[in-house]
Amino acid sequence: MRECIWAGLEWLSPGSSWGINGDPFETNLFNLGVVIGILVFFGSRFINSLLLERKQEIEASLEDADKRYAEATACLEQAKARLEAAKEQEKTIRIQSVILMDRHETVMFWAREKGLKEIEAWKEASLRLGLSRAKSHVQLRACRSALKKAQETIRLQLHKEAQEEVITNNAERISLLNN
Repeated sequence: MRECIWAGLEWLSPGSSWGINGDPFETNLFNLGVVIGILVFFGSRFINSLLLERKQEIEASLEDADKRYAEATACLEQAKARLEAAKEQEKTIRIQSVILMDRHETVMFWAREKGLKEIEAWKEASLRLGLSRAKSHVQLRACRSALKKAQETIRLQLHKEAQEEVITNNAERISLLNN
């Protein structure tokens, strides 16, 4: 028997029993190995390209998710800053409104006081005017009454010429009092 060049492959050497193996398990095992070998040899490029594409898609998705997370975080920080600014502005407006309300209240108080003083002054002036008118009216009636009494007395006591002179003098005095 000649020795085989390759060790471990004695079954291929001439003189060995080389034939069809009838054992189904070994045959199926051999066929499965051949199919897997062919699939690995020809399909590894395809599977590697699919896996590489999937890996790139996953990495792109992760980068996109990180980018969106960063944008969302930035938006959240901006929103928080705007909220704080709005709160500060609300405090400022509230303080200003209280100050303005106090000023308005003070102005209204003094305006009311001034109005009351003006009303009181008008009332006093109206009372003085009314009193002055009443006094003038009473004086006028007293003068007229006195004049009538004087005329009656004069008519009874004086003659006609003296009466006219007294009436003229009294009429001049009365006209001076009315002016």
